[in-house]
Amino acid sequence: MDIHILKCDIKTSNGHVYPKEDVQKAIDLLGDTPVQGNYNFSLNNLSEKSSYEVHNLHLEGDNLVGTLKIHESEKSKALRHLLESDRIGSVTFGASGYGDVLPDGTVVNYRIVSIDCVDRTKEVPEYGDWLVGSGEG
Repeated sequence: MDIHILKCDIKTSNGHVYPKEDVQKAIDLLGDTPVQGNYNFSLNNLSEKSSYEVHNLHLEGDNLVGTLKIHESEKSKALRHLLESDRIGSVTFGASGYGDVLPDGTVVNYRIVSIDCVDRTKEVPEYGDWLVGSGEG
């Protein structure tokens, strides 16, 4: 399943802008390495094993996309069910990473660390900024 992760060159919910060129550089640094992610990531349980991997990160126009491979686990079953339910917008994927934030909110020297997702059918965590590039746009 292909997923939308980030729209480049627009302001995200955390007020940052991820230039397409910097996102491409981040993809290039990863090479063929899949990126791990968690369904309903929690800052209270950082040792949690990943729920899935995202392969084949690439840009389609201004959109960062990838191919989702879900692991077999109890937590992952819930994610799979939600994705198969055709409830558009029920799950949001976003790239978590780091970079240098300029005064205007532009992020340069960006590096992707993980790709996490949130179940939007539940209350969104108060930690709004952990989900960088929340797939808006």
